[in-house]
Amino acid sequence: MRARMDTVDQCVSGLLGNVDLAQIHLPAGETAQKAWLGQLGFSNETIHSAWDQLMKATALSHKNDRDERARQEFLYAFIVELSKHKGLDRDLGLNLLVDFVRATRAKATFFSMLLRTPRLITDLARLFCLSPYLGAILASRPELLDHFILQTEEDWSPDMQTLLEQMSERKFLTELWAANQFLSDGDLEGLCARITLRADEISSRLLWQLKHEYPLATVEIVALGKWGGGEMGLRSDLDFIFITPEEPSQDDFKVARRFISRLTDPLKAGQLYAVDLRLRPSGQSGPLLVPRENCSPTGRSKPGPGKDKLTCARGRSRKRSRLNVNG
Repeated sequence: MRARMDTVDQCVSGLLGNVDLAQIHLPAGETAQKAWLGQLGFSNETIHSAWDQLMKATALSHKNDRDERARQEFLYAFIVELSKHKGLDRDLGLNLLVDFVRATRAKATFFSMLLRTPRLITDLARLFCLSPYLGAILASRPELLDHFILQTEEDWSPDMQTLLEQMSERKFLTELWAANQFLSDGDLEGLCARITLRADEISSRLLWQLKHEYPLATVEIVALGKWGGGEMGLRSDLDFIFITPEEPSQDDFKVARRFISRLTDPLKAGQLYAVDLRLRPSGQSGPLLVPRENCSPTGRSKPGPGKDKLTCARGRSRKRSRLNVNG
């Protein structure tokens, strides 16, 4: 982790230069600081609840004086940026800043790195004011900023638990990239496409991993609803059915059950996806898993004796597109 932080810091320093910390812009004294916050438009309640916590969350490092100056300079720059968003929830942004600084205080290079990237401060401030969901996750996991800046991704791990954490991280980063891009260009279709493409990638990899454990399984997935239509948004669930070329085997059922379990397992940032299986045939329990011949693209074919005929309108197999999920 430390080596990765130093790499990011060096890259940013090489591009933008070092930060001059000789000037501390925060007003001197608690009374003057709170008055300054009030002038910037923050509510008295938020000022009193958040500011004391921000001041107490001093930098933790062996070079405390230097890093504390960087922390206070960062606070000034970030709060000024928050104050510009008069049409958004600036109080929410200030409260999320408390969580972010608490999580970052032990990572001394973060504050100076952020000061070298004013565009990132602008993006984060807007995000903190706008999205409690994305802001809260990023505030609690500032190490994701490394990937956000460098836009790099590690190879998938063969270990299931590590793989799930990687998937959770990639899903969140894609939501972050997509939301940030949407705030810049207003392209809703692009936002939905990026989030949908990431869901395609995650589900394909997870299914591949599970079928590697059960090589006789032939089960595949047809995406339905917003997922099938390429219209996924932030926190959208996955609506899908399982299909097999022939009658499903025991391995197919095992893979299907484990696929749903892995999607909904609790992780650091919560479950990967909520799952919508409302198309389950009446009277049956467990995952919806049917032979391909019983899945009609139009809903007009008649079911065979004793079988349910399912309509797969808007359904699609998961295929990669050329759209860049990172923006």
